Amino acid sequence: MLLPERIVEVNVAVERESLGSLVATLLREGIFHPTPLAYKISASEDPLARRQLHEVSSKLEKISRYLGELNIYNPLKSYEISIEGGDWLKATERLLQEFRPLEDYVDGIFDSIQRAREKLKQLEERKELLEPFKEFNVDLLVASQLERFAVFAGSIPAANATLLNQTLLESGVDYVMQALTREQRAYIVVVSSRKEQQEVQRILNKLGFQPLTIPEQYPQNPMEAYQQVVREIVEFEKELESLREELRKRSDVLNKYYSTFHAIKGALRVLSVAKHQGPLSFLSGYIPVGYEKRLRNVLETSTKGLYMMVLGRVARGAGRAASPTLVRVPKLLKPFHWIVSLYGVPSSSEVVPTIFVALTFPLLYGLMFPDAGHALVIMLFGVYMLKTARGREGRENLGLLAIYLGLAAFVTGFLAGEFFGPLAGLAEKIWHGHPPLASPVEAGTEGGTFILIMTLCFRIAAFMLVSGTLLGLLNAVLERNRHEAVAVKLPKFLLFAFATYPFLFYDLEKAGSIIYDATFGGAKTAEGALVRYGALVSLFALLTLEPGLEALKHGAHRVRSTFPMAFLEVFESLLLVIGNTVSFLRILGLSLAHSGIMLGFALLATLVAGDVVGDLVGAIVYIVGNLLAIGLEGIVVFAHTLRLHFYEWFTKFYSGAGVPFEPIFSSVVVRVL
Repeated sequence: MLLPERIVEVNVAVERESLGSLVATLLREGIFHPTPLAYKISASEDPLARRQLHEVSSKLEKISRYLGELNIYNPLKSYEISIEGGDWLKATERLLQEFRPLEDYVDGIFDSIQRAREKLKQLEERKELLEPFKEFNVDLLVASQLERFAVFAGSIPAANATLLNQTLLESGVDYVMQALTREQRAYIVVVSSRKEQQEVQRILNKLGFQPLTIPEQYPQNPMEAYQQVVREIVEFEKELESLREELRKRSDVLNKYYSTFHAIKGALRVLSVAKHQGPLSFLSGYIPVGYEKRLRNVLETSTKGLYMMVLGRVARGAGRAASPTLVRVPKLLKPFHWIVSLYGVPSSSEVVPTIFVALTFPLLYGLMFPDAGHALVIMLFGVYMLKTARGREGRENLGLLAIYLGLAAFVTGFLAGEFFGPLAGLAEKIWHGHPPLASPVEAGTEGGTFILIMTLCFRIAAFMLVSGTLLGLLNAVLERNRHEAVAVKLPKFLLFAFATYPFLFYDLEKAGSIIYDATFGGAKTAEGALVRYGALVSLFALLTLEPGLEALKHGAHRVRSTFPMAFLEVFESLLLVIGNTVSFLRILGLSLAHSGIMLGFALLATLVAGDVVGDLVGAIVYIVGNLLAIGLEGIVVFAHTLRLHFYEWFTKFYSGAGVPFEPIFSSVVVRVL
């Protein structure tokens, strides 16, 4: 799994009349990835197949949206379809016509569902607007016409509520005010005399007053308007459920059409790239190495032995980035391959870093988020995602990933003595107050915890940066790009290796002294000399090898054009050695931030505790602090772990410029009549 599986290019010629049967058999086997012919022949394509492929793809997307409304995310089922005379295009046209009445009907239902959902959204917004005034039983239209009193109903920023009361008192205005504060807004009702209306209006406007506006179709009494909105919400919820039920009645037939269209899409992928010349049809594509005999059996069965198959190149090596890439990943490692795929699909000739990510990603996440209690919550979130996945692969991957990251955070949290922060006393109960991975926020420099965590940061940085540049060199060799391997990748690997090796083999103090000696101390020690002169030789090679090789290949005039690029490469590499290494200190920073936040909430909860009310308030404060830490830190730490992999590590070796191997397959049984 370190390298993509090898795939082989195949070119096939068959009788045109047996093409339909061949496509049906290829769908059943699921081993053939069709591609346009790699060579030019004087043959024609079928434009109808390409048009139908586009149309069928759009139908699949539409049915997927229909079924998604019903929380059906794995709609492929086993049915049976018949293709008369092996004519897939005619069968597709017939199926599209059969589907059209159902499509029109379901489109109407789906559009009604969307309109009902939009209406519900508007009603919920109105309900939220009116809810603070639901007990205000006064018609605002009538109130606006009172001779002696002026009524103001609306909201102001919550921070201005106290200031409003104070300003009205200081102005000498006679008024009555009622206020309700929620989050960022204070909802107020002010009643004043009519003669002081302008002064009150001026004060309100100054403090950011937004008057309550009730749509014309509702009673202008806030209480009555609120009650009507609630009734409308109930009615539209019933209508929405009724529409969903109407859609649910057709879920089986939609499933059948989805599965059938999926099979037809696979067939059309082949037919849209096939070329025809007289009685012959020509196909091109890829199969995994080792499946050649299986493909021959398919051809023998489908064409009665009347075929020609030519095996082409094995898709790996220089210039093969456009070839599809086949990577088989065990189910337990799929979340980490999903992370790799977020960066890009591996090309057919580069190392797949999934196994490495499976080791480094949980490690970094756990070091930045060391809390056993919070880890349990993350794992519970992962279990919930798995339980509610319903066949959605992305949700399954996220759920399993959350469990892995939670396990890593549980281990580091246990070693740090943290369980929902320090108040649980895990450090005292398990480690007698001296956990091996104690945060310096709580332990100061006791036990060398600060030095320990910083040493881990630099050691991880050195390992990932050196391994990344080594993998970059390996990928260049696998791609048979000797020029880049010698002129760029090898000097970069040596530069990172010489510059960071002290962090791999020595403690932080010793490594720091070696780096200082190499940089400012005159390289008096053997280790310092190795760092200084090894790095200088690597930079010199990076600066001169590429222009030199270009001069040998194309003449001395190429030096002038390649030297500036080589200089920029040297400058960038020098910055990366420093910047990328220091960047790993974010592991320490986020670990300290987590412990600091939890210690702060613990101290705050302890300060307010004392009596029954204080204990209750302290418990609430501490619970809120834990929830904030789990929600915000969990996401922030994940983002920084991604950054360390994508920017600091993957850029050294991984292109992610591949095309996935997607063989045609069918869940339905296809019979060619």
